[in-house]
Amino acid sequence: MQTKIFRIGGMHCASCSAMVEKTLVQKQGIKNINVNLATAQAKVNYDETRIKFSEIEKIIKALGYSVLTDNPQHPEKSQFKLWLIVAVLFIIPVFATMFVNIDKLSTSFHRYYDYLLIICSLIIVLIAGSPFHYSSYKKIMQLRFNMDSLITLGSLTALFSGIISFILRKQFHSFLESADFIVTFVLIGKYLETLSKGRASRAVQMLYAKQVKQAHILKNGQELLVNSDELQIGDIIIVRSGEKIPVDGLIIEGQANIDESLLTGESLPVFKKVQEAVFSSTVVLDGILQIKMDKSKSETVIAQIIRLVEEAQNSKAPVQKLADLIASFFVPAIITFSLLTFLLWLIMTHGQLGRSLMPAIAVLVIACPCAFGLATPIALLVASGKAASAGIIIKNGQAFEKLVAVDTVVFDKTGTLTAGKPHVTDAFIYSIKEQELTQYAQSISSGSSHPLAKAVSDYYLKKTGKTLSLNEFIEIGGKGLSAKHEEKDILLGNIRLLKDKGIMVPEEIAKQTKLLEGQGKTVLYLARSNIIIGLYGLSDKIKDDALETVKMLCKNGLDVQMISGDNYNSVAYTAGLVGIKTFYAEQLPAGKAEILKKLETNNKKTLFVGDGINDTPALTSAYLGVAIGAGSDIAVETGDIIIIGNKLLPLVNLFALAQKSYKIIIQNFVWAFSYNLIGIPLAVLGILPPAFASLAMSLSSITVVLNSLRINAPLYIKKN
Repeated sequence: MQTKIFRIGGMHCASCSAMVEKTLVQKQGIKNINVNLATAQAKVNYDETRIKFSEIEKIIKALGYSVLTDNPQHPEKSQFKLWLIVAVLFIIPVFATMFVNIDKLSTSFHRYYDYLLIICSLIIVLIAGSPFHYSSYKKIMQLRFNMDSLITLGSLTALFSGIISFILRKQFHSFLESADFIVTFVLIGKYLETLSKGRASRAVQMLYAKQVKQAHILKNGQELLVNSDELQIGDIIIVRSGEKIPVDGLIIEGQANIDESLLTGESLPVFKKVQEAVFSSTVVLDGILQIKMDKSKSETVIAQIIRLVEEAQNSKAPVQKLADLIASFFVPAIITFSLLTFLLWLIMTHGQLGRSLMPAIAVLVIACPCAFGLATPIALLVASGKAASAGIIIKNGQAFEKLVAVDTVVFDKTGTLTAGKPHVTDAFIYSIKEQELTQYAQSISSGSSHPLAKAVSDYYLKKTGKTLSLNEFIEIGGKGLSAKHEEKDILLGNIRLLKDKGIMVPEEIAKQTKLLEGQGKTVLYLARSNIIIGLYGLSDKIKDDALETVKMLCKNGLDVQMISGDNYNSVAYTAGLVGIKTFYAEQLPAGKAEILKKLETNNKKTLFVGDGINDTPALTSAYLGVAIGAGSDIAVETGDIIIIGNKLLPLVNLFALAQKSYKIIIQNFVWAFSYNLIGIPLAVLGILPPAFASLAMSLSSITVVLNSLRINAPLYIKKN
């Protein structure tokens, strides 16, 4: 299976995107296709052995659209601008007749001016309006209809009615004015719409712009300036104060404060030293760094963020699928309704063709489903961009709708509510020499990247001791580590691991365990040959913003809970510090997932917040999963939403953003429905002329886009 993201030129309404989807999904080899009107992008999953991308391109082009594979901007901005300039220039003579009575001028001048009006109208409708007519022609050839069909039918009917009236020496100015204003107002609306869409997608465009174009590399002892596209894994890059880091890599020389706000939304700089990871497009504030590149350009954190944001913008919320379904039937229904309007007026006016055509044309123009099709995707486009700029990556459009329904937030403890950097505070030795214990502890703990194992490993980092050769090393999820040394079983883990192995805890050690747990500490045991030889108490401080985050979530009506694999006393201690009343302790990964499923059966809409690596079952079992972690982990996160960095307060603004976005989507739909509900009857009754119908249609789309841009305003949930 192959996945391709590309842009489609020539889409003007929801029926366009629905048509492309409906046509492609029927083709063999295409598994899934999503077309987003707001971004003019498509994402297709296809089997390359059954259908080539070149064949997909041909199908799309046969529908009257173009395929653009390397264009980050909206594809039609310059096209609409050009045709709009043509329309505005040639509509001036037509516009003048609305203010100057040319009937009072000489007969010869009057006649020549009539010819000028017809020539101007032909240029406006046939040339400036050609994008709509070409698209409409392609659709009609396949017995399909879209917004362009309505524009073409309306404008051409008015134009040729005017020409026929002129030949028959009847009043023709109103027909020409209608045709000209239909095309001109639609072009104005489309151009302003593309400008607004550009603003809506500015977040992704800014991310593209932040990528570094050139880099200084160290090669054979010389410093060279090269294009960043030429960089390869293993290259040594030199970055000085005030410069952007062009790659993801490790510092091999130097130290500096680095502004990572582009990725995390965190304004405070982060101090980085040798062997610490740095990320592309972040800024060195002081010092000089030598960085060894360890990821290709397409694998950098910022590249992944751009990819995830674009995928989110291409996905569809459930409400949008309903809108697309309605749009696919809407245009044929309106054409039929327009024909009925014409026949009704023909009967009412006793065969007056001119008076009957005007309401029918107005119905065609006023009913264009542009606003309806843009209601959801443009709001999601703005919201996902707003979230990305704050270090929040929302993977799909469904997450926005789900967030509004969430009533319960469940946190993991270690690495989520706590800093995720536990350290050994207490160490006890039993029946063994300290040097020998150090060897066992160092050897087994260094084999795992789990925060608790790393804490033990770090504790012995400065102690001297010969590392032992272990075999049969196993990491047992939620319990600990197991290995063998010279046929002796070596274990490092919690009480559950001891119980699994049938190891009894002596009374003296049990008392010490109870004392450590009473202080809110995590307890690990080190055992050799089924005998406990070491006991460790580990502590992990809560994050600076954990208490405030929990408080604000509760204040906004959410039930906040916690699940942890840690011992009961430690979990209860942390829950008390952050103000959580409901918590679950000593849960394995599968147990966490089971608790979330039970909450779901009790009609709870749960949002689970975990570190994204150790909490995969819980993240996938929850109604919605949020992964919080360092930017380097972004590619492996399982959640529907990723918060880059280790702050929790973005979670509060995430809910605020979802609530605001959802309200604006509802407002957009209400406006789109109300516009058609009011506009179509007015057009049928002949109250709304075609020229004003085209203006109202254009303003409707612009209103929806501008309303969606309000999501960029400051979020309304703030710190107390």
